[in-house]
Order: sequence, then structure tokens, then C-alpha cells
Amino acid sequence: MSYKKIPQALHNTEVPLESKIYLNTSMDIENPQLVDNLSGEIFRYMRSIETVYQPRKNYIDFNENLSKRLRAKQVDYLLRLTHEMSLKRQTFYLCVSMLDRFFELVKLAD
Repeated sequence: MSYKKIPQALHNTEVPLESKIYLNTSMDIENPQLVDNLSGEIFRYMRSIETVYQPRKNYIDFNENLSKRLRAKQVDYLLRLTHEMSLKRQTFYLCVSMLDRFFELVKLAD
């Protein structure tokens, strides 16, 4: 596998939070119960950076060894796996998104 270089612009991309998140003490970092208090801010932040890292709509056209049929087979496999393991739909959608991002960044070998 050969990896495409991630554009330098993405390395330096900074998405500002609407408000800075500060924790009171070093102990707060290890307290998972505080995540609930910050979940709204975390969700807004994750949604704001999602568009920065979206794969291009036509990424398949730029990868010689990748076809729509191959992608469809992979998505079908993920769907069957999701069903067999009784996972939620959101897990399936996340997997497909990760698959698309992977296919865009990695050039498949012959």
C-alpha cells in the first residue's frame, strides 16, 4: 500500500470552539462523568471539523485500482457484519465514512 500525503493545509487547520473548555483540576481529566457536562460542546466541535476531513465526492475516479463495485462489496460486507453483530445503524454509517476516508487517502495495489 502506498499512502498519499495529507495536504499541509489540513495539518494546520484549526477549528475554533465557540467557547474554550477548561477543566478545574488535573483530576477532572480522569473523571469520565464530566463528559456529560461537555457533550454539547464536544458535539458542536466534532460537527464543525467533520466537513474539513470529508472525502471528495469523486475520490474513486482518482484511484486506479478502486471501483464503485469494489466499494459496494466492502459496504455490503460491513452491512452484513453490522447485522450479524447486532450493531446500531450509527456504527454502520461511521464505518462507511471511515472506509471512504481510507480509500481516499490510500492508493490500492494491483
